Amino acid sequence: MAWQDLMPYTVGAFVMFGRLIDRYPLKWIYLPIAGSQVVLFALASQATGWPLYAAMLAFMVFVFGAIPFIDAMIVRYVDDRLRSRVSGMRLAVSFGVSSLAVYLLGPTVKSAGFTTLLVVMALISASTTLCHRLLVFGVPGGGATPGAIGRGAASPGPSGGARPRRYLTSPSSPQAPSVEPGPPHRHLPPLRISGDADRSDHRAGNDDYTQAGNLFRLLPADGKARLFANIAETMRDVPDFIVKRQLEHFTKADPAYGKGVAQALQHVS
Repeated sequence: MAWQDLMPYTVGAFVMFGRLIDRYPLKWIYLPIAGSQVVLFALASQATGWPLYAAMLAFMVFVFGAIPFIDAMIVRYVDDRLRSRVSGMRLAVSFGVSSLAVYLLGPTVKSAGFTTLLVVMALISASTTLCHRLLVFGVPGGGATPGAIGRGAASPGPSGGARPRRYLTSPSSPQAPSVEPGPPHRHLPPLRISGDADRSDHRAGNDDYTQAGNLFRLLPADGKARLFANIAETMRDVPDFIVKRQLEHFTKADPAYGKGVAQALQHVS
């Protein structure tokens, strides 16, 4: 099988599992993928003819679909200061192991047989599955959304998919999730001061709406329609008091902005 023959599996698996990574915790997705490899390799080792061909197509999808998880785990679990080093080590190990595997593949199949190779791959997939059980279960798939709206746990949508539930970062919000402190190295160092210190209103004299309104007015009609639809879909399950508060911000930027989002919300509710 030439590398051109592998491209459909690679692209299809990357797109399919990449979208899942953005929406769900890694552990929820990777464990079934790794576990499926064990079953498919085992079935392929005992199959012949068309069943063998079908099993091989299936495990190719799951093998290539597991590749994006390596990069995703580096991003989610590795400290920012070590990420580049870990990525470099990962590439070095991957190329080294891949080269060795290609070198040993022919002699191994020739001496032990293709069935033995598939059994060994099933055992490797089983050990991978056991190792990935150690992943933190609750790490969300998507990253935090900056700004006034933060991303919380995923909630099922009407079509069965997960949609992130969002909350305003307001202390008075009854449904706002608790925020855990970040790693110590990300905290600002203590600041030595002398004299009197007092609070100041950082919003005084600031205009938070003109720039947003100007940008909105630059959009063409179809761009505004897509903006309204995207915002409305995102806010589908947001509590009404938060929706009302956010619509007030849109209206302050431009009355047509707030009206358009409000009308789009009526279509998705």
